[in-house]
Amino acid sequence: TRRSDETVERALAALEGVDEPFFLWMHLWDPHDQIQTPEKSFMPADKDVFELDPQGKPRRDENGKPVLKRPMTALYAAEIRYMDHQIGVLFDALRHRGLWDDTLVAVTADHGQGLNDHGWAAHRILYQEQIRVPLILRMPGGAHGQVVYELVRTVDLAPTVLDYAGLE
Repeated sequence: TRRSDETVERALAALEGVDEPFFLWMHLWDPHDQIQTPEKSFMPADKDVFELDPQGKPRRDENGKPVLKRPMTALYAAEIRYMDHQIGVLFDALRHRGLWDDTLVAVTADHGQGLNDHGWAAHRILYQEQIRVPLILRMPGGAHGQVVYELVRTVDLAPTVLDYAGLE
């Protein structure tokens, strides 16, 4: 696991000098990891994320890791903001390199997060907030800002992309 800034740096390095069709898949990990936090400017105040000691500093467990509050919605929101910013860094780099206009982009998630809704902090239960995930497609020359209300499944993503590319 690593923060999204490092993942984006690695992706851009892999795309250096690309002059033919490419496929890039990235899994950004930020909201999965409560310890690898974003840059300070994206973080909420310590009091909103960590249990504090009498001096107002994050209390640490026996392994020296900060003890997080539950639910951790402030930290989760900061991680999502930071990841969103890093996706923007990737898109800007694609534009700068002249790749954006010909690049199909798909953004989705592996699962949603309930953040202690229904009394459950994990994502092992099939509530709507766990199974409904974003799906954003940007196809060169395609419609902009179109919203599809019909059921769309992530399993349909690969065939859709292949169809668009004219591949079986």
